[in-house]
Amino acid sequence: SNRRKIIRAIQVYYENGRTLSSILNEQHSGKTDVKSGPLRYPSPCILWVKCRQPELNQRLDSRVDDMMTRGLLAELENFHKEALRLENLKRIGSLEDQTHVYPHGVLQMIGFKEFHEYLQLSSEERNTEDGQKLLHKG
Repeated sequence: SNRRKIIRAIQVYYENGRTLSSILNEQHSGKTDVKSGPLRYPSPCILWVKCRQPELNQRLDSRVDDMMTRGLLAELENFHKEALRLENLKRIGSLEDQTHVYPHGVLQMIGFKEFHEYLQLSSEERNTEDGQKLLHKG
């Protein structure tokens, strides 16, 4: 999201006194000794695949349907349960690691945020008509 990117850019500027774009430009120019270093090849070939939006939407929907049949929902529910557990531990002071703040970090992965509203429901609410609508909306 743009909000997250803006916050990250401000954080980088606050920590380094330099804009994120200037740091990235330096990294990609090869004038730095950062671990990632410059691009692997000096003149990479980038292919940009274009697709009509209706066709792309159909492919994405098909991919999500396939993921659902292979257990995506159970995986998301487990992720959600663990995220809430970590958030509760942090709230009571048993966890100092701030990397597991919900819904940040890995919990912004594709699929999780789309089902966020559904996952916020109780087990009983998930089985209602409204719960099923939220599931299909995701």
